[in-house]
Amino acid sequence: MCGAPTAAAAAAAAVTAAAAKAAAQPMQQQQQQQHKQQQQQQQQQQQQQQEQQQQEQQQQQEQQQQHQQNQQQQR
Repeated sequence: MCGAPTAAAAAAAAVTAAAAKAAAQPMQQQQQQQHKQQQQQQQQQQQQQQEQQQQEQQQQQEQQQQHQQNQQQQR
């Protein structure tokens, strides 16, 4: 879970850097294309983060279930 905020911050930094580069270029078409690419990259990164969090939650749930089963067996 700790890795997600830093990944988001890194993504935001990359996007702002790319936007600064795009602003330096006079052609609007290139800016629009880069903007589309940035949006796609952001979406992909968000999806990856969500998947990671889901996997971590599943693992935690599995561990809890195993722990509960162990307690029942001891009784």
